[in-house]
Amino acid sequence: FLTAPYVRVPLVLDLFACQRLVPALGVPAVQGLVDAVLFEPGEFSPFSTKTLPEHVPMVNRQYLSTPAGLLLNELVKSPSTVLAPVDTLLRLALELDVGRFSGGEEGAGSTILYVVR
Repeated sequence: FLTAPYVRVPLVLDLFACQRLVPALGVPAVQGLVDAVLFEPGEFSPFSTKTLPEHVPMVNRQYLSTPAGLLLNELVKSPSTVLAPVDTLLRLALELDVGRFSGGEEGAGSTILYVVR
């Protein structure tokens, strides 16, 4: 998942959007990993339109560059691949709520606060 730069954001969000893995988002190291994936700027490109590559695999990475980062590019070009997993993450994180603060850095409270943020 982490080695495919252009599809990294939707793949990682989709990975954690399952009931079994949502509690892992309460762990600070996992939060750092997800933050790094979501907010990685990637290579900068001042142009929003590009010509198609002549050869695959590409000789250089100019076709993977974006004018405003990978997350914003996904939200503009293909919003459902980001918003659907985020919606699922929110619903699954709220299901972890036990009605009282569970304390600790890696508890349900930490998971809910991270996903809501």
